[in-house]
Amino acid sequence: MGEVIRSASEARTVFYVECAYDFVDVRDVVKAMILLMESDVSGERFVLSSENLSMYEFFSKAADLLGKRRPFIPVGLNTLLLLSAFEKTRSLITGKKALMAANNVRSACRRSNYSSEKFIKVFNFSFNPIRESLKTAFEIIEKSGF
Repeated sequence: MGEVIRSASEARTVFYVECAYDFVDVRDVVKAMILLMESDVSGERFVLSSENLSMYEFFSKAADLLGKRRPFIPVGLNTLLLLSAFEKTRSLITGKKALMAANNVRSACRRSNYSSEKFIKVFNFSFNPIRESLKTAFEIIEKSGF
């Protein structure tokens, strides 16, 4: 995920992948872990997801925060599969690791939408909006030169 944040912070791409993911702020994950450790809850499973966003929505939020241009060229599954075939060929010729594999592309582009409703109800929890998480991440990147 670090590469996605770095890419978003540089707003260097006009492309976006037609996939969607669930996002959660790492600070929310830590708070949730502490709540669980300090609670009497056991034998339960919880999903932590602040927002489900398409990559277009994610990179658009980042671009808006940075005052940059939003991505505008969609890249679909078939294009990614073709690129992964080229990567496999390049890898075989050069001996360097492929940047993407077809099975990873298929897995990454599965549309899923998870719900944190159970965790929210049990712990009366509210997640940081992803826009705020991105803003904080960009501030950290700017200060540290990440």
